[in-house]
Amino acid sequence: MRLYNRRLFEITYRYPEITAALAQGASACVLDGEIAVFVDGKPSFAVLAERDHLSDRIAIDYLARALAASYVVFDILYAKERGVMDLPLRERKQILREELQESEAVSIADSFPEKGEDYFGGLLLGAYRHGLLHYVGRVGSGFTDKELADIAAGFSPLDSSPFTNGQATPLVRWVKP
Repeated sequence: MRLYNRRLFEITYRYPEITAALAQGASACVLDGEIAVFVDGKPSFAVLAERDHLSDRIAIDYLARALAASYVVFDILYAKERGVMDLPLRERKQILREELQESEAVSIADSFPEKGEDYFGGLLLGAYRHGLLHYVGRVGSGFTDKELADIAAGFSPLDSSPFTNGQATPLVRWVKP
């Protein structure tokens, strides 16, 4: 059982509660999902960030109990010794339910056929190097509605990317760094 972040760094050791649940409730498969830490029933980006930067085993074990993480699974990419990405989402969700047993630490995200509200999904991040802004990655959402409003209020729109190493990013709203 291995967990990887979106940059493909292995993070299995940071989430022993999720690893144990998946070891007991998942077949040999590849899943796509998001780790979250819920505080008062809502995902807390700040607490997740705290958990995600730990390397001390004692702190990891303590927070695995005190601020347990959950793995919310969106999709299944590989199952039954074959790739399943060519199948429609509805079929993959059915396979996912057959291959994964939900638990306190692992749940399957529902999908809905309707179009949802437009939502602020994340930020593209940059760093200045030699006076030029370079794209370095992205951070997902998990922000509260208030945090989203506070963040968006400080943005000034731009017509094009501020990055010197441009990214092919459709549907991005560029803002002044």
